[in-house]
Amino acid sequence: MISSGETAKATTDDTVVALLAAIPDVIFRHIMVLNEGANPGFFQIGAGGPFIRVAAGSFEFFDGGDIQIDNQVVNIKRPAGGPNMAGVFGFAW
Repeated sequence: MISSGETAKATTDDTVVALLAAIPDVIFRHIMVLNEGANPGFFQIGAGGPFIRVAAGSFEFFDGGDIQIDNQVVNIKRPAGGPNMAGVFGFAW
C-alpha cells in the first residue's frame, strides 16, 4: 500500500497537484481519494485520464476490476477559478 503521507495535500491555483506518485513495476487495483476539506474538486488517474469529481467531506473508492494503476500518477485539481481543495489524502493498494 502507498499513501500520500501524513500531511494532507492541497491546491493553490488551477494547476494539478500530484497526490500519489507513479511507481514503476507495481500494479494497484484499489484506490481511495479522501477529501476532508470544505471544498469539492477533482482527481485524475494517469496524466491523460479524465477528471472525476470528489465532493467536499467525502471520498471516492475504486476497487478491483474498475481500475488498474500501473506506473500512473494520481492528481488532484480544484474547479477552474474556484476555491482551493485542502485536506486531501490518497491511498492505493
